[in-house]
Amino acid sequence: MKHIIVAFVSALLLLATLPAQARVINRDEANEYFANCMSKKSDAVKVETLTTLCACTSARLMQSLTAEELHALSGKDAVAQAATHKMLTEVYAPCSETIAVDLINFECVNNEQLSDMNPDFDVPMVCGCSARSAAAWYQGKGKALMAEILKANPNVTDPVPALLAHPQMKNQILSNLVACSATPPTPPATPAPAVK
Repeated sequence: MKHIIVAFVSALLLLATLPAQARVINRDEANEYFANCMSKKSDAVKVETLTTLCACTSARLMQSLTAEELHALSGKDAVAQAATHKMLTEVYAPCSETIAVDLINFECVNNEQLSDMNPDFDVPMVCGCSARSAAAWYQGKGKALMAEILKANPNVTDPVPALLAHPQMKNQILSNLVACSATPPTPPATPAPAVK
């Protein structure tokens, strides 16, 4: 009997030293996150773009974070910072790739210096061209760039300005602006006359 009690106590002590099983984020929590995300509407992001971002982050949230990490995001301690870094790197950065064209285009179109530099610029055309090229370059790089940003500044909480201000992204956008402003827009194709 003594051996059974010792074995039972040993098993309890072993269980006490094991980390608690992390709980998976459930669909209700992901839906609550989605609703909260959709409430962050602004002039900078079209509703369709926000919907894409919120759907992407809600789905990745369930794959990448535990419920404990999700709830830790609102804290101020080291656990909260670690959860925030994981959220920004594993959830937000990859999803930002899906809306990069809109984000880059918005920043460009609303950059007053661009039209001041050359009043003849077709700003929507140049910005659209630059945004498409920069967004294509950005695909697959979101996580790595976000990790670099957090290494340099661990207190980042708003990923969009940080990603757009990353030196590689800024260089890419600038070189695309130069290339797109030097290339005349392709005229729309005219339909061939109907044969009678």
